[in-house]
Amino acid sequence: MPLSDFILALKDNPYFGAGFGLVGVGTALALARKGAQLGLVAFRRHYMITLEVPARDRSYAWLLSWLTRHSTRTQHLSVETSYLQHESGRISTKFEFVPSPGNHFIWYQGKWIRVERSREMQMIDLQTGTPWESVTFTALGTDRKVFFNILEEARELALQQEEGKTVMYTAMGSEWRPFGYPRRRRPLNSVVLGQGLADRIVRDVREFIDNPKWYTDRDPVKYQGLGRLTFSGLLNALDGVASTEARIVFMTTNHVDRLDPALIRPGRVDMKEYVGYCSHWQLTQMFQRFYPGQAPSLAEAFAGRVLQGTTQISPAQVQGYFMLYKNDPAGAIHNAESLRT
Repeated sequence: MPLSDFILALKDNPYFGAGFGLVGVGTALALARKGAQLGLVAFRRHYMITLEVPARDRSYAWLLSWLTRHSTRTQHLSVETSYLQHESGRISTKFEFVPSPGNHFIWYQGKWIRVERSREMQMIDLQTGTPWESVTFTALGTDRKVFFNILEEARELALQQEEGKTVMYTAMGSEWRPFGYPRRRRPLNSVVLGQGLADRIVRDVREFIDNPKWYTDRDPVKYQGLGRLTFSGLLNALDGVASTEARIVFMTTNHVDRLDPALIRPGRVDMKEYVGYCSHWQLTQMFQRFYPGQAPSLAEAFAGRVLQGTTQISPAQVQGYFMLYKNDPAGAIHNAESLRT
């Protein structure tokens, strides 16, 4: 049989025609699927931008708080419960909703952004005991500015929550992490020190902060023999090679004569101030602060009566004494002699 007749016979065979059609359709679909996958990969590589932030990064908590503000329509949420203890001792509960693990979409600066929060249940952070997490942002285009704007906005939002407050840090492995919630910062004038002492400390701190290059150019003098000290790790942490820059350390002691001279030598400790018993000026300032609106002459009378018999009165004693006469400044003056007993 000629080849042309054989091909015509196969063509007219209904079984062969149906099988060949199915193979052709399947092949075409497979090629189309593979082509779509390759096209999607190429599109994401050249026309989309992605940012991944792991849970260990400092900005991770900022971004979760930022997402809470910008994904108000998200229906899949996770809750973070925390307890906040106020200065009065009262404890309140705080609930914060954040997007749950999965995919979320937000509209930001004129474009849609896909946010994927993933959680690896088989990987655990050994320091916190929590599953390993990450959040990934995906947006159309190749401009990274949108991610810089998101990070900057999240950072500003976090700083606003800490502005004017004191943040406590605790050592967590090889890094420092915030401990608890920011506390309300006490005003400087609430601590009554000797006349001019607080101003000198603040002036020295501000001078240090405003002149970092001056201190960098005049590197601290190197002393030999530090490695032989039993507390060399502390000394190296203060001003060694691995010490942190732009850091201010305050040290207090009741027995300065018992400290090793290497710890408080010039160059390591730039300023020393003695905080002793209350002076006449301190007593007047404490009286005026505890009893605002009273005449300055009453404060002078109180200080004079206290210092008539002794000069060894500590600020803690005076504060405890004022607590006995919260609303009775005249009684505090009249019984001032009891402070000396």
